[in-house]
Amino acid sequence: ILFFIIFVKQFVVLGPTEPIVALLGTDIILPCLLSPLMSAEHMEVRWFRSQFSEAVIVFQKGKEETDEQLVEYTGRTELISEFITEGRLAVKIYNVQISDNGKYQCYFRKGDVYEQASLEVKVAGLGSAPHLRLEGHEDGGVKLACMADGWFPQPQVQWRDNRGGKLSSLSETQAQDEAGFFHMKALIVVQESSVRNVSCSICNKLLSQEKISAIDIPESFFPKTSPWKKALSGILPVVGILLGISIFFILKERKKTKKLLQEKKEDKKDKGKGEKQSGEMMNVTLDPASAHPGLVLSRNGKDTKVENAVKNAEEKCSVLGREPITSGRHYWEEKVEMEAQNKATWYLGICREGVSRSGWVRESPEEGFWIIGCYDGTFQPIVSKQSVAPSLEKPPEQIGIFLDCEAGDVSFYNMTDGSHIYNFPPASFSGPVHPYFSIQTLDTSFTICGVSDRPESIPAPSLETPGTNSL
Repeated sequence: ILFFIIFVKQFVVLGPTEPIVALLGTDIILPCLLSPLMSAEHMEVRWFRSQFSEAVIVFQKGKEETDEQLVEYTGRTELISEFITEGRLAVKIYNVQISDNGKYQCYFRKGDVYEQASLEVKVAGLGSAPHLRLEGHEDGGVKLACMADGWFPQPQVQWRDNRGGKLSSLSETQAQDEAGFFHMKALIVVQESSVRNVSCSICNKLLSQEKISAIDIPESFFPKTSPWKKALSGILPVVGILLGISIFFILKERKKTKKLLQEKKEDKKDKGKGEKQSGEMMNVTLDPASAHPGLVLSRNGKDTKVENAVKNAEEKCSVLGREPITSGRHYWEEKVEMEAQNKATWYLGICREGVSRSGWVRESPEEGFWIIGCYDGTFQPIVSKQSVAPSLEKPPEQIGIFLDCEAGDVSFYNMTDGSHIYNFPPASFSGPVHPYFSIQTLDTSFTICGVSDRPESIPAPSLETPGTNSL
């Protein structure tokens, strides 16, 4: 039968039987060949899309023709004709784009006889790493958002807990921009404070590659269940038998709890500081003995600024927190004021006790610094030499620093809107660490905040149940 077909048709055209996967920005080759093998030097050969007129490349009369070529392929194609005498030809497409995704036809014509074969190109591209953000409270848990841009084709989103177990998304929305890239946002509500470390992965199935980001949720961000709710859940099974007595005790317990909560609110207002269930909000004060002579410290040890502009690049106008931290979980908040953000240079975070803070020292994790800040207006963390520092959004006015010594976790939060800024990879703290503050430019100042300084929309983490729109 094959002999009969070849005899009648003179030849058939063969192409790849499997789709060709092409990474965005790379080059691909689409091959075709004649069977039986014969010279195609005097044939018309073309690769086209869905319509014959949508030419990717055209070869006829012994040369390439560009009159019929689609504009988007101008300057991006090359005919590989090294084995044209054997009927083996290919087109090379440079700098693969999303528009190159889809079906192609490989066409050979000799006189009045022509045949063609179908090929498929599957374009794939990796987008940004997922960005995680705390979005508030819902159904008694913490709502998280996972966002990523610039993926193709539509990727898969997967949440996981710290043990690798899969978590289901509350919702997923995906949109495609004019260039064809996918932008996605997935929401999840984490119900249990025991599941504090949550990761979100964005996976491109074609490439079998994914990008992952994780967030460590401070335990205090989880709503605290009030005692009367626990009592209610225990009474419900027998409410039919002891309805009258149950209602009496529930109302009594609720009234008592409400009174305790009110007393706690008044106590927090009087003290002017919050309480963090997973640790404590540190009463950080600046240590004058550790301060660079170019810094001016307030009498209460809560504010600092540069007195004179730093002229020597080796100088680091820095100061440490007075109290060393050796164990446990802690957090504190810093208010940053800048008159000219695009010129400001400052850093804050933690450093190991005894680190060198003078001379040409790169304030990185290798040298005992875990800090974020601005350099000439660029807001980013100072990462290890072998890592690439991610670009962060505009620096917030108020930054929360969360430290878990046992877990080696240092994370930063935007306390203006409650969003997550950055997590350093788990570190090993050998010995005490100190809060670290560095300012290199005039018209920039730090203020160590108390709970009462927090924006109204972001209540202080406490033992009380926060409002549904707070973090």
